[in-house]
Amino acid sequence: MMVRDHGQNNSELAAVEKRVGVMPALDQEVSSMKEQGKRDVQALESETGTGFDRAYIDQAVKDHQQALQKLDNAIASNQGRSEPFSELLTKTRQAVSRHLEQAQKLQNEIGGNRGSTTAPETNTTPRGY
Repeated sequence: MMVRDHGQNNSELAAVEKRVGVMPALDQEVSSMKEQGKRDVQALESETGTGFDRAYIDQAVKDHQQALQKLDNAIASNQGRSEPFSELLTKTRQAVSRHLEQAQKLQNEIGGNRGSTTAPETNTTPRGY
């Protein structure tokens, strides 16, 4: 499901970019997130079995929480600027929120996030809505 949703979102983004004639700039934060993602994948390579499962799902929860925050900021900064991008951002946020909820459910089932004393806070309702 996540792979399908990510691929569909990339296709929809390309269509909106073509229709509007603008491509969102990759800012430093996005570049940093991509680099961190590479480091996270490398860290997972040393894990096996249940340890891999827990590390993977903990990372998925963290990544989706960060994505929601980034989407909330993008939605807020895009208000009134580009309706096609606003629609795509909102749709993307809904999918990321579903992914986060599913990842958190799985995290609870397999006992992930053992290194933390408290579970990370999540607000799946966008700010200003």
